[in-house]
Amino acid sequence: MIATAKDTNVYVSQYKLRKFADGIRGKSVDRALEWLRACMIKRAVPLLKVLASACANARSKDETITSLDGLYVSQVKVDQGPYTTYFKPGARGRGKVLRRRSSRIEVVLDMKKKP
Repeated sequence: MIATAKDTNVYVSQYKLRKFADGIRGKSVDRALEWLRACMIKRAVPLLKVLASACANARSKDETITSLDGLYVSQVKVDQGPYTTYFKPGARGRGKVLRRRSSRIEVVLDMKKKP
């Protein structure tokens, strides 16, 4: 584990973010950043920011890292965060319970093993 970055209370559902997390897990950092930038979807922006923060943390922690060629995304965790409950009118005058979901993101970077 070279560097980590976390973000909490991201107002995007964890179910929507996990598809993007699965897309970058195990890839090199350069390729993951390019892939997230190419998506151009609003849901990919928080994951892109956390990945960029993890890259900055790796550079500040270890000054021998000049480029991101040797780093890869070893872990990406997207967990459920707090949610807001609200009501909308339902059938027969009842209130229908709806939840505005949020999530927590954690990205861990590691060095590639040299054969």
